[in-house]
Amino acid sequence: MQMRAEELIHVRMAELRLACEREIRIQRERASLAASSFRQSLLSIRSTAEETLANREKLGKLKDNLKELEAHLEESLAVKTCKEAKHTCSTESFSTTVARTDQLKKLVLDRRTRRDEYAAVISQQLLALESLEEKSNLDIIERQDMEEAIMWYNKVLGFRAEGGEGVKFIFNKINSKNPDEGYSFTIMLENDIYKLLHCDPYVEDISELIKELNKNDNLFELVRIMREKFQAAALNGFSPTTMTDYPDSSSVTVSSPPPVSDDSRSGTLIKESDPHLQTKEGRRVLQKVTRGQSVAPSPQSISAMRRSPRLMAKNFP
Repeated sequence: MQMRAEELIHVRMAELRLACEREIRIQRERASLAASSFRQSLLSIRSTAEETLANREKLGKLKDNLKELEAHLEESLAVKTCKEAKHTCSTESFSTTVARTDQLKKLVLDRRTRRDEYAAVISQQLLALESLEEKSNLDIIERQDMEEAIMWYNKVLGFRAEGGEGVKFIFNKINSKNPDEGYSFTIMLENDIYKLLHCDPYVEDISELIKELNKNDNLFELVRIMREKFQAAALNGFSPTTMTDYPDSSSVTVSSPPPVSDDSRSGTLIKESDPHLQTKEGRRVLQKVTRGQSVAPSPQSISAMRRSPRLMAKNFP
């Protein structure tokens, strides 16, 4: 039993000895690392100290150079200040001279401007007087020509146009038995498309005529053809009835335009069906009559009416 206890003690002591040896080795390694690190730190500090000394020498030289540059800068600033003072004096003197010169120029320009204004006012008054006289004469001539054309259209051809919801074209003097009967058709321009609102009496191929109108845009040609159609209808015994709406094709809509007084100048359209007339003119006058605006004839049409309004009968059989 005693031998067993001694063996345990020996084993325990051997373990402690091994542990102490391991701890000693670890501490030696740590000490060795610390010594190595300390030596490296000393080398680094020594190198830093040497660099610091070298930098101090450079700094001293730079300070000396800076003092020299500051001295040169002070001299340059003094020279610059002197030159700026001279420049300021010269500028003030020049500005005074320029200001005086500008005053004299303004005075001269003011005198010239007043003289030109007086001359311009006199010239404008003379031109305005001449323009007013010329315009007055032209207005008188145009009004006389338009009144003559209107009277001739209504008297000889029995043709007129009324504005409202669309434009209503009315033809009298179609039926020789009853010249006062009004043959009419109404079209409307909507989104650059002509649409038929009503036709009295109804013409069978009116839808095709409207389609053709949307292709060639020749409104006055349609008016001429419709007069021929109404004359043919009158010969066949068809007479106008009450206003009737017609069903649709792609360019026919149902509607009924309100009548407009024949005496209203703002709702009357007088246009000859000239084959050389631009199609856009027909579109323009159609829009104006629809809005209830009076349409003044062009100088060419006025001249033609003044020469002989009866020449326009060729386009209205």
